[in-house]
Amino acid sequence: MVTERLRRLADRTGLLALAAGVWLAAAPAAAADRLPEGFALSPTVRGGIGGPEAGECEPLTRFPVVLVHGDGDGPEVWFEGEGGGVAGALEAGGLDPCAIWAVRLGEPGQPLRSLEELTDDLKAFLQDVLRYTGAQRVQLVGEGSGAVLIHATMVKYHLHDLVQAAVYLDGPFAGLEACDAGRCLAGEVRCCALRPDASFLDRALRPHETPKTHRSDPDRGTMGHLDYLALGSTPAVELARRAPGRGGWMLDGASNLEIPALAGPEGVAAPEVTALLSRFLSAPVDPCVAAQDGDQDGFCGRMYGGTDCDDTDPAIHPLASEIAEDGIDQDCNRHDLVPSMPGWRCEQPLPGGPGKGGPPPPGEHGKGGKRPPERGKDGGPPGGPPPEGGPPPGQPRAAGRGAHPPLLT
Repeated sequence: MVTERLRRLADRTGLLALAAGVWLAAAPAAAADRLPEGFALSPTVRGGIGGPEAGECEPLTRFPVVLVHGDGDGPEVWFEGEGGGVAGALEAGGLDPCAIWAVRLGEPGQPLRSLEELTDDLKAFLQDVLRYTGAQRVQLVGEGSGAVLIHATMVKYHLHDLVQAAVYLDGPFAGLEACDAGRCLAGEVRCCALRPDASFLDRALRPHETPKTHRSDPDRGTMGHLDYLALGSTPAVELARRAPGRGGWMLDGASNLEIPALAGPEGVAAPEVTALLSRFLSAPVDPCVAAQDGDQDGFCGRMYGGTDCDDTDPAIHPLASEIAEDGIDQDCNRHDLVPSMPGWRCEQPLPGGPGKGGPPPPGEHGKGGKRPPERGKDGGPPGGPPPEGGPPPGQPRAAGRGAHPPLLT
C-alpha cells in the first residue's frame, strides 16, 4: 500500500525523478545509518535510522515519531541504552518499527552546523517520512539543541498542522550561558543561534508562536490539538534565578515537567524519560478512508481531520511544491512563497479559502465553485472502484488526527 501511495504521489508532484536519481546524489550517510529500501532521502539530508529492516510498512495505528538529536550526538543516541534506548522503549510501548525514525544532522562528538540551515534539512526529512509511511502527521522528539531546531522549523515553515505532538528534552530555549557573540564570531556556529540574545531564538519563540497559541486556535485555523511536552533536568527555581524573563527549557502552553534523570548517565534513555515518552506518544491514528480523499492525492480533507486544504485539486496537498507569489497555498501551510522577502519572512500568510490555506467556504466546493465527484453508496465513485492505486472503499488509507491520551493520571 505504501509503495503504491508513493508512486501515485510521485506521479502528481514530479517526485519520480527525485526518487529515481536525484536523491542518490545525497551526502554519504554514516555506516551506522539504516533506512529501508524505497525510502527516498532528500538530497540535503545526511542520513538517518528507522523503518522496518525488511518488508514494507503496513498502515500505521499510531503516528510516526521523528527523533532529532542535539549537539555532539547522532541518531545512534536514540538506540543506545538498556532495551534499545528510546527507540526500544517506543517499540515496546506499541509503536511499529515503521513509525520510529531518527534523522542524522551531525556526527557524535562533533558540533552541529548552523541551526538556521538545519531547519531546511529537518523539514525535508519530515516530508520524507510522511511520504514513505503514508501518514498525514508526525510526532517529534528533540534533545538539547535538537529541541530548539524542531520548534524553529515548525515556526519558520508553518508546519503545525503536520505535527501531532512535540517533546522537548532539556531544550535550551533561553540560550546557552556559555555562548556569546564572541564565540559565534570565532567560529562556534551553534553559538550564533543559541546565545541568550540570539535573534534565532527570538524568532522561534515569538509570543504568537508559543505552544499555548497553537492549542486549538480557530482564528489561526489550527485543526485539532497539537500537544507539547517539555522535560528538563534543571529545577524551576534555579531557572528563575539564572534566566529571569525566560523559562529555560520550559515553554508557555506546554506540559513542563522536571526530570532530574535527564542529567544522569543514562540521559534520554533513563527509564523515567522513556516511560513518559512511550505514554505521551501513544495517540492512536484515526484512519481516514478513500471516500475522505476527494481528489485521490493520498491526503484526506481537513473536514475529516486530514491535512489537505483543497481536496478537489490533486496538485494541492502538504507535500506539494509551493509556487512563488501565485496567491495559492499549494503545500497547505496557509502561506505563499515570496522569495523577495528576507529570511523567515519569505513565506507570507494567505487568507482562508480553497487552495489558500483553508477549507472551501460554505456552499462552495473548491475553485470556481465546482462540485466534487459524486460518490456511490459505498463511498467510492459511482458505479465502480476508486481510481487506480487507491485502496478499496472503506479501507484505511492515511492518518487523521487522533485523540491524545492524558499524560499523567
